[in-house]
Amino acid sequence: MANEVSDYVQREIEKSAQTDFVNQEAEEGLLGLFMLRTKAAYAIAEMVPEDFYYPEHQLIFRAIKRLNAEGTGISLITVDEMTNHINPQLAKDIATVIAQCAASAPPSTWHVDGYKNIVKELAVRRRAISLIGEIQTQLQDPSHTVNEIVDKLRTEAGDLVLAKHNWVSMSDLMLNTFSWLERRVKGELASITTGIPNVDRLIGGFFPGELTVVGARPGVGKSIFGMNITLKAAEKGFVAGVCSREMADIQYGQRILSYETGINGMKLRKAELEPEDWDLLSDGMVEASNLPAEFLFDVKTVEDLRAEVQVKLASGKLDILIVDYLQLMKTAQRFKEDRLRVGHISQALKDIAKDFNIPVIALAQVKRYAGGARAKMPTLEDLKDSGSIEQDADNVIFIHNPYDSEDEYVDPRDKPYFEGFAERGYTYLCLGIAKQRQGTTGKVCVLCDESKMRYYAIDRSGTEAPLT
Repeated sequence: MANEVSDYVQREIEKSAQTDFVNQEAEEGLLGLFMLRTKAAYAIAEMVPEDFYYPEHQLIFRAIKRLNAEGTGISLITVDEMTNHINPQLAKDIATVIAQCAASAPPSTWHVDGYKNIVKELAVRRRAISLIGEIQTQLQDPSHTVNEIVDKLRTEAGDLVLAKHNWVSMSDLMLNTFSWLERRVKGELASITTGIPNVDRLIGGFFPGELTVVGARPGVGKSIFGMNITLKAAEKGFVAGVCSREMADIQYGQRILSYETGINGMKLRKAELEPEDWDLLSDGMVEASNLPAEFLFDVKTVEDLRAEVQVKLASGKLDILIVDYLQLMKTAQRFKEDRLRVGHISQALKDIAKDFNIPVIALAQVKRYAGGARAKMPTLEDLKDSGSIEQDADNVIFIHNPYDSEDEYVDPRDKPYFEGFAERGYTYLCLGIAKQRQGTTGKVCVLCDESKMRYYAIDRSGTEAPLT
């Protein structure tokens, strides 16, 4: 099949040589594939607007690229709207061109690489011809030295082969940022949150391209926190993906059912169910089954995880990825020291967030407190075998379980109720925001009902009841 594609590309390039190295059909077909076939999206990052010959095609691709970067669905309608936003003058009659591109799209994504190679190779040939013309003109002009001309030839000829990325101008950067802010204010781009009001007020939510590390010592509640993020996101319609290296599918399923039904998790684990529990379980299963969340329980390496995310995005949608937990992930590469392995994995997770423009939440293990002393709030230095986790993460949240009401991290307003919370089955936790690249650090105290797998904000309006 590879040879067939290569032969096809060569024939089309030779045919295009008779028309100023332009292949309108290939440009239209490729743009049509980007707009109509989600599986073609992987090739968008390999193209730049200047690869297309026609100004209208360049504008359409700019719109496609921006929609892809924002994580917005790419369709004929959204592309048409974005072209009007980018260049209203040129976009006046763009709907006709968009329709022609859609009509020219082949029925299968099998043609993506073929069309892409035709468009890119012809673009390189056009740029090479233009460069040769400039060199000829300069050679005939005595004001240009030979060294200057050779240097230009060496630099620009190298760029023809090496240039795979697109510089973003300041005006485009500002326009992209303003467009993002405008859509956020209008509610068109909602942020993904924890669902815990006081936590969300401090961190603002989870945003595309960012890696957030949630660290805690063993048994403190980081997996429950990660599951709460997953379910709260799914309840709001976001497509959540979970890669769990810590739990098997049935274990995770039991936790979700406990969250949905309010049935004590130990009753599910021991299968000690009352007759009335079955109706709750039935309703809980229906509620959970309708949530847009998917799970990976058998992915072992971060390289396989990246491949699965790419396939998922090509065939559908993914708004947030939760990894439970970072140090249990493996890699296909070999490292002599475990900290280097962990550092490689954290960097790979950051790359997934940035390259696929989704928020990634990585749960991480923090070292047990030494010497049997009372545990304190973890710090960035406490991340177990941290490698470069602190450097790679955009945000770091630590979960701390205060030992008693005198713990320095207990909110003074909560001290009178600390024992009462415990008596009612709630674990008092403090979330420390140790790093926030786009915000401030701080702390938030919450309650966790481990028996029902739920986190709550604390109601300080005069009662001891938690807020859901």
